[in-house]
Amino acid sequence: MESGHYMSKDLKYGLELDKKIPYFENFIARYSKSFYHHVRNKLITYVLYLEEHYQCTNDKCGFTFILYNKKESSCPNCGSEDTHLIELGKTIIEADIDDVLDFFKNFINKKRAPRTGRPIKKETKHKWRNVLNIYYEYVKEIKEKKENKDKAVKTIFINPVPSHRLYDFDDRQDTIDELEQEADLMTYPIVERILNYLYFTRKRLFIITSLLLYTGARISEICRIKLKNIDTDDNYFYVRVKGKKTLKRMGVYFFPKFFIVYLNAWIKSLQLEYPPSNIYLFPSPYSKGNHISPKTPRMHLRDLKNTLGLQCKINPHAFRDFINTERFDKDMNKKYRELLLNQTPKDVNVKNYLKKYKKRKELQEKYNKTFPFPEFKPKIELM
Repeated sequence: MESGHYMSKDLKYGLELDKKIPYFENFIARYSKSFYHHVRNKLITYVLYLEEHYQCTNDKCGFTFILYNKKESSCPNCGSEDTHLIELGKTIIEADIDDVLDFFKNFINKKRAPRTGRPIKKETKHKWRNVLNIYYEYVKEIKEKKENKDKAVKTIFINPVPSHRLYDFDDRQDTIDELEQEADLMTYPIVERILNYLYFTRKRLFIITSLLLYTGARISEICRIKLKNIDTDDNYFYVRVKGKKTLKRMGVYFFPKFFIVYLNAWIKSLQLEYPPSNIYLFPSPYSKGNHISPKTPRMHLRDLKNTLGLQCKINPHAFRDFINTERFDKDMNKKYRELLLNQTPKDVNVKNYLKKYKKRKELQEKYNKTFPFPEFKPKIELM
């Protein structure tokens, strides 16, 4: 099998890196097409880490990193120039257990998933260990066969990959918990900046984020809102809410009066862009007759966090937590907080409760009385 036979055209590094991996062609030939990239990309990343690995000698930094572009030879952590960098380059065969441990601790353990930005799963980290372990076992087999041929004293090649008993990776949830503890708390000035940016740049995400904030609804519920279930006169909408096992009941969410202007403008734009057969507030542009997937706004909010450089937790559920916290600060009764979020209290029959006009009005009055946010007004200066 030719080296790079299954290599995708858009892979950043070419065949010259394959040559830096001894016995690569014969080793990679053991794997099917589906596993070729899985194995090759991990080995190449490891080689880059070893050969292009630098350490900042600044006393206050000591950061270790891969220097992909040698023209920009400065520390990405503290900005020190190349006079403060030392090269730690080694070949893949020269690497010892300390080098592999360094790779595990400073690269794999801190690696983030490219699409979500979240720490990778522990199982994924073990896949990196397995690839390196299998490769070094193959090298051991080849080297001992070659070097021990016709020799009285046999040489032993030591596999430098530590077992899980010697070094175990951090659990992803522990890493996430640490990051969330370090993250800033969401505040209304941050929320106002988010809404302001979205109002001028992304109207659909602006409406979705506003509904997340003002209603406390779950993102899956917002994506399923039907136009016929929205009452702009009394400022509420009905939607099938998420239950413990299935979507089994209807719930009501309220929104403030000032938001009706933005909501009506969005509905009018839908009428111009989509056929009259459209039934959803957020129709899918790719799947006729369906609503958008909850994954779409999740991804857009994640991109937004990076765009605005925010340090606080930004995801759909963070807005639900935020409005619930603000209501708690206003001393709202727990029963009403749960009703407004459609979290069924044990002693309340929600279906019968909401069917009664007076009861819905009572709940809406509680919503209006304890609404924790000021009226949103777009401001160019916040852009």
